[in-house]
Amino acid sequence: MHKLPTSFKGLYPMVLCNGYCGIGKAKKEDPDLPYFYLASFDKKQVVSFQPAHYFKLEESIDIPIDTSLLDTQDHPSAEAFTETIEAFKNNPSLLKVVLARLRIHTLKTALCPRKILSVLLNNFPLTNIFAYFEDKDKGFFGSTPENLYTRNGNKLVVDCIAGTTDSDKSCDLFTEKNLQEHQLVTKGVTKALVKIAENISTSEIGIKKAAALKHIFQTVSGALFAEITDQDIISTLHPTAATLGFPKQEALAFLDLLEPFDRGFYAGPIGWIHPKKSIIKVALRCALVEKEKLTLYAGAGIIKQSSAKDEIEEIDKKFNTLEGAFLETTMSK
Repeated sequence: MHKLPTSFKGLYPMVLCNGYCGIGKAKKEDPDLPYFYLASFDKKQVVSFQPAHYFKLEESIDIPIDTSLLDTQDHPSAEAFTETIEAFKNNPSLLKVVLARLRIHTLKTALCPRKILSVLLNNFPLTNIFAYFEDKDKGFFGSTPENLYTRNGNKLVVDCIAGTTDSDKSCDLFTEKNLQEHQLVTKGVTKALVKIAENISTSEIGIKKAAALKHIFQTVSGALFAEITDQDIISTLHPTAATLGFPKQEALAFLDLLEPFDRGFYAGPIGWIHPKKSIIKVALRCALVEKEKLTLYAGAGIIKQSSAKDEIEEIDKKFNTLEGAFLETTMSK
């Protein structure tokens, strides 16, 4: 079980990823310690520093919270989201695009970092959860099923995840639509990886479980060329077709034109970077908290066969990952 040391209470920034916490900013760099790294989806905002204190969590935090809702709004609306899907289907240059939605909750009581950590630690696997708190009033957190990559020396392993179901039947996951979507993710990762690595190989296709949802899962591995840095890896891989679409430039142009909000840190890279080994996750199933305002982010991969109704339902299920843990009443049907 896991506990945040009370001696560090009130010291910020506070970060958590892959089971390790960091608090405060170090005044002097230590080459034996990793850096925390977080970037926005568009890479325009980057947070990178060595924490002043590192530790593993040891005991559970048990803090009761009041998460009564005053108001909830979805953005864009279901109608506007459907119109964007139709615009994609009429775009011959795009094979896939990932479209996101926001769900903005106004809570009766503010969520402080210790309360958020309490919920994360008691509801999700430690290796999946992540958090970045600028201060006691603002933070970004979630529980992601996906690594952008893990690196051990020069060996690189990249996750390829696509397709979603809450069914226990494999036939409901391995549909023609989901398999096509997943193939585009693997194709995009392999195409990017040849620029920075050799001896590239692909694992067998499997299933990745994340809370109540299941996804098609595969990894692509390779040996990095000499002098390739973690910044090179992130710049080359992010965003993958799992969070953007395919082809990459066409998908970026489409989102710039038609997605009606800034994704912020949603679907951006987050993790730890060290010369010997690094792990960078993709910030999915996530939320931004600003006092009483809780904004959830979720998206779905859209291809030509996609149904707007099905994609909206899939996003609702992804919203439910955090809603089911944090809110008294789950909004997703």
